[in-house]
Order: sequence, then C-alpha cells, then structure tokens
Amino acid sequence: MRFSLRSMLMTITVLSVMLFVVKFLFDVVAGSVIPYSQLQQLVEDMSASEVESMLGSPAQRNGQTWIYERWGNQGWVEIDFDEPGKFLSYNDESAYPAQPPK
Repeated sequence: MRFSLRSMLMTITVLSVMLFVVKFLFDVVAGSVIPYSQLQQLVEDMSASEVESMLGSPAQRNGQTWIYERWGNQGWVEIDFDEPGKFLSYNDESAYPAQPPK
C-alpha cells in the first residue's frame, strides 16, 4: 500500500483535530468546576458580592452555602459564608478537584 504525502498530511490533520476535540471534552467534563487560580483569590471576609463578581452566579444558594456546578461535570464547589455574608471557606468536590499549576 502506497501513501502519498497528501494522504499522510490529511491523516495527521484529522488526528490532530480529533485529539483537540477529546482534550476539550475532557476539560469540560472532568476539569475542575472553578479553576484553582480563582479559588486561591478568595480571601476570608470577602463579601458575597465580591465573590459573585469573581466567580459568577452560583447554581444554588442554600443559606450561607453557595454551590457552583458545571454542565457535564459530576462535581461541584461549595462556598461557605458566615452569618453577615462574609466568605469563610470553600470545598472543592469536583470530579477532578482544582490543583495548583505544576
């Protein structure tokens, strides 16, 4: 079987596109709900409005706990506030929790 340069380049192109699509889908489905860099910017006593401006609106608000979810991801991130509405902590329950960059 003889391969021409054109068919070889076409095969490489198709495989590259497929790899890009698989990587994109993995990031959407299995990546962290909120990137580590954003979670690290949360500081104690931040107001709820500051947290929302940084992370966007949560999927759910249960009292002093906000829950962030992402379509296709089985996990979530919980953001906890104290009674006056100041940030206390977060709990990353993502399928693949946010990790510090290597």
